[in-house]
Amino acid sequence: HVNVYHLDNKTHEVSALLQHHGLVQILGITETRLSPHKHSADCVSISNYTFFRRDAHYIGHTGIGAYVHHSLSNFTKRRLDLELSSIECLWLEVRSTLSPPFLVGFIYRNPASHNNWFDDFEQMMDRVNSCNLNTFILGDFNIDLLIPQPQWSNFINMFGLTQMIKNPTRITNTSSTLLDHIYTNNINAVSKSFVSNICMSDHRPIICELSFKTPKSNLKGHTYYTY
Repeated sequence: HVNVYHLDNKTHEVSALLQHHGLVQILGITETRLSPHKHSADCVSISNYTFFRRDAHYIGHTGIGAYVHHSLSNFTKRRLDLELSSIECLWLEVRSTLSPPFLVGFIYRNPASHNNWFDDFEQMMDRVNSCNLNTFILGDFNIDLLIPQPQWSNFINMFGLTQMIKNPTRITNTSSTLLDHIYTNNINAVSKSFVSNICMSDHRPIICELSFKTPKSNLKGHTYYTY
């Protein structure tokens, strides 16, 4: 996941990130700030990736999206039934024949959100937990975990979630904060999690590697590798 703060002029940087740490198969984008009237699918397309987008339609929302590599696109579907209008989120279900299915959700919480955001988040998580699947939630929560947050920790523990990122994710000349989080209900499914050193905004990308397999694609014709 990465908070890009305007996607339309950073697709080249996002494309580089997708290749920098090996092949990133799913990348969530927050603060896309795309308009359906100004930004067509072509202006944010990246070769070999399918882009899911949820543009901002509510006050305080800034747009959210996800790039899914073609090796996974046949096994990935959008879970609109898990997305609340009051929570800026995008949910995907990945269901491969070789590994257990799992859910991945991308979240943006505006720092100006009211307290009812937490009630809506709880309602969303009730839907997610009813699926009884391995779940991974990545996003910009605008809650600094470098300082104690006992109320938030108790809230998250209520859903059986563990937070994986330990280092600062937003670094400026005057501050260093951990605002971007990765949560899972199954830490055994995560082989690695870390903060990337690539900068395309004042937020650093956060990455986790999962242990799962996907079937090989049956490609017809020639296969090209471009350097």
